[in-house]
Amino acid sequence: MPTRTVLLFPLLLLFLALFAHTIHSHSHAHPNPFGFIKDLEGSKKGQKVYDLPQLKNYLAKFGYLQGHALSNDEANLASSEHDDLFDENLESAIKTYQLNHRLPVTGYLDSETVKQMMKPRYFY
Repeated sequence: MPTRTVLLFPLLLLFLALFAHTIHSHSHAHPNPFGFIKDLEGSKKGQKVYDLPQLKNYLAKFGYLQGHALSNDEANLASSEHDDLFDENLESAIKTYQLNHRLPVTGYLDSETVKQMMKPRYFY
């Protein structure tokens, strides 16, 4: 009887280790598609910021930024001369977003706004 237990115990440990690895792997299978927004925290009108074209695409896709041509191609996102400029239109879109989500209306990417924007959207 002890021999059988000794043989089953390592098999049980192996099974648990493989199962835990599988769970851990699946939790990272779908990274947050809005993770780039975290790097934009603190951005405000007048600044030139590298990932602003992605933010403008995000806001246009969800109806906050009017007159912005949507693009899935990163080269096209960065090709516009002023796409990396935080302008009045972007500030207005952020204010509308903040108002709609009952956040303090600051017009810039404060921590509360960034946190809300990074939440998963199921219809993205």
